[in-house]
Amino acid sequence: MIIKSKIIAVALILLLGATAVFSLPHVAVLDTILAAGMDPTAAIPITDKIIEELLNSGKYTVLDRANTAQILVEKEFQLSSGIVRNEEIRLAGEYLGADYVVLANASRVGSTYVISAKMIDVITGEIAAQASTEKQGKIDVLLEIARTVGKQISGQEIVVAEATAELEEKEAEVVKPAAEGSTLAVAQLQEMIRTRTHMKKGGDMQMLPLVFQLSEQQRMMLYTSNRKDNAVTGLLLNLLVTSLGSWIQGDVSGALIELSLAVSGAVMMFTGWEEGYDIWGDYYSEPTALYYVGVALLVTDVIYMCIRPFQFVKQWNQKLATILNVPYLAILDPKENTFSLMPTDDGVNWRFGLNLVSIEY
Repeated sequence: MIIKSKIIAVALILLLGATAVFSLPHVAVLDTILAAGMDPTAAIPITDKIIEELLNSGKYTVLDRANTAQILVEKEFQLSSGIVRNEEIRLAGEYLGADYVVLANASRVGSTYVISAKMIDVITGEIAAQASTEKQGKIDVLLEIARTVGKQISGQEIVVAEATAELEEKEAEVVKPAAEGSTLAVAQLQEMIRTRTHMKKGGDMQMLPLVFQLSEQQRMMLYTSNRKDNAVTGLLLNLLVTSLGSWIQGDVSGALIELSLAVSGAVMMFTGWEEGYDIWGDYYSEPTALYYVGVALLVTDVIYMCIRPFQFVKQWNQKLATILNVPYLAILDPKENTFSLMPTDDGVNWRFGLNLVSIEY
């Protein structure tokens, strides 16, 4: 009888525990609204960080972001631009069947990024929680700010006294391995550079989490081993065979443009002749307007093939250096036919091409 009572008690405890889990309030997190001028690809990573902290709190059941977006699309629901009213957020929560809705806003003032968020009670329409954090730096600080806002909005404790000796010791234990870098992160970044991720829109948001794990030496090593110094070679090969230099550089877009201009120009020149017999029966052949358009395209192609290798190498190296956060960018140095950035008394001396242009700021 006693054993049976214990079994019933355990079953009740498990039942109550399961009920408590399933009774957690449901929260829908809408996609972060970004201020004008900010990179639109930053919205989803910010939203995901807030969702992550809401889940870590153990206080909420968070609805899947993809399903949330799909339901709102199916309902033809769209938040108004500018300032979003609480009633709009509450209505979105009704559509989603949520108890609370969280909406974050991100903006930038100079070099300071700000993220604010509010949690709306779907039943009452009142603000159940609100949080805001700001930090100065580059765009990558948005993820750190989003994590802090997520903790604040979910009611987690935020440690502010970062100057205490105990916290400094803990940070040293965590930061030191990160400073030493991760071999896996280096390999992943190497592959992403190989697939030209840093040249694509939103590539910085994919690469930055890995860049944070590397030391300065590792970042410089990645930059040095992946920078392009073959602008002059690309120019010479382009002049030898149309678009050959661009293909070798890995500049697919430039090579296709060069090839298109060359083929179009050649076809127009070949077909742009008017032939026939005059009234006296004499055969004649003369160029038409189409022929001269073809000539113009070929001239444009030659000019573009001379400029494009330098433009591509400069763009490649600048984007790579910016994402890897290395101290030296890459501009063409005519003495070595490589790209380097040299400081001057007045600022930075940018040198383009074979030193034909020099701009200081």
